[in-house]
Amino acid sequence: MIPFQIEIKQKKSMYVFIFALVLMLVGSFIQFKKSLRATDNDFRVYYKTSQRLQDHSFEEIYTRSDGAFPFRYVPYTLPFLTWMAKMPEPVARKIWVALQSICFALGFYYLHKSLMLTETKSPLMIASLSFILTYRQFMDSLWSGQVAGFIFLSFSLGLFLYLKGKLISDGVANSIASSLKIFPGLLLIHGLIKSDTTKKRWQYLFSGILLFLVLNLLCWSWLFFRGEQSVFFQLWNHWIQIIVATGEYFDGSTPKSQSLRAFLLRTFGKSDNIETLWKGLTLSGVGFLIVHWLRGNSKSVLHNAYSYSLGILAFIIFMPESLPYQLMNVAIPFTFFLADEKLKTSKFHKFTLVCFLAFISFASTDFIGRKMSDELQALSFAFFVLCMLSFIMVKETRKKA
Repeated sequence: MIPFQIEIKQKKSMYVFIFALVLMLVGSFIQFKKSLRATDNDFRVYYKTSQRLQDHSFEEIYTRSDGAFPFRYVPYTLPFLTWMAKMPEPVARKIWVALQSICFALGFYYLHKSLMLTETKSPLMIASLSFILTYRQFMDSLWSGQVAGFIFLSFSLGLFLYLKGKLISDGVANSIASSLKIFPGLLLIHGLIKSDTTKKRWQYLFSGILLFLVLNLLCWSWLFFRGEQSVFFQLWNHWIQIIVATGEYFDGSTPKSQSLRAFLLRTFGKSDNIETLWKGLTLSGVGFLIVHWLRGNSKSVLHNAYSYSLGILAFIIFMPESLPYQLMNVAIPFTFFLADEKLKTSKFHKFTLVCFLAFISFASTDFIGRKMSDELQALSFAFFVLCMLSFIMVKETRKKA
């Protein structure tokens, strides 16, 4: 491992880092300017929700009448949206793009810090390469208007804290992603399993419950000062109804989605049996992952990063729909894959890298045109690459170190 101050003086690392930094700044500026035209993305859900909060229209927060774009985040996230309606939507959109970009930058900063804990010789160059090779997903994330930057930072910060042995702090970091999506909760289970004593497990569990109660108390207090505390339980009830109705507003089979469900729907068509199969495979996959974590006992920092990364890959694979802004999170496991010395000797590792470049990094309209890009996505090649990365990480973390 080489300290940042030394590695930045090495020409190869410095050039790759500067190229990645320029790409991030230019890409952020482009999407910042484009935000005025991106009026039909997911940001409108947040802005509309903020307006409803301002108008005290709580009945309309969680409603199926919004069609394919309902607000789906837990009630205690609502206070964090109130600032949007206080300004014109174009201004709020620009601030949102800037916030997401800053979160991605911080996420890669913590990825670099995590790499510094491993024995890799070029952590700065590897972190920079990981960003460059997922740049297409970064741009899609900013364009989507989603919360992708917050989730990426939550994962990266949680990983760093986990590798430092600060499991309770890791759980707090991952609670951000878990509050925005459901499947990131797998990493909360990972933290509980990896607490190595009964006392630490109870501390981890208690801190998680306490955090959940505190966040809900803050939300109730916010409603109380608005004179609307009576809607607190109503909001939770409506949120549950929206989550249960997920299948009503997810297309699922769209070529851009690279989840297990999307692969099944595109391959076999939409039917109740396929939905049942997806749910069964998802439960089996999550069960296998939990058992794998329970059996794992590696002392290698790299393999511990692999163990954590399996939770991120499971999030992408088992989500009902995994669009490019969710696929961006693959940069975290991919970073440690690039740092693995076996990449120099294992043919399967090298083949996986080639497939990643072909079907995730460069399978975009900018490189191969829209028609071929759509065809590759429809054939689920990126999904298979995710499965290959997962196989490698399961295989490596089965070893005792």
